[in-house]
Amino acid sequence: MICFIKGKVFSVSEETIFVDVHGIGYEIFVSQGRKYVLNSEVFIYTYEVFREDERYLVGFSSIDEKRLFLSL
Repeated sequence: MICFIKGKVFSVSEETIFVDVHGIGYEIFVSQGRKYVLNSEVFIYTYEVFREDERYLVGFSSIDEKRLFLSL
């Protein structure tokens, strides 16, 4: 499981950001994608979602936000 990602913001949209971590790009679904700045360093807590037909990362700006998500 990927519990966090630290890297540089490569791309930003309403729902996702792409983070470059030493040449590997991660797409992360976030609640407020536009608050992230291109080429800035980020540290994002993540939760990996595994389903029968898909796999993706959900990102959180704090550990408390992640805990709230997990409790729902």
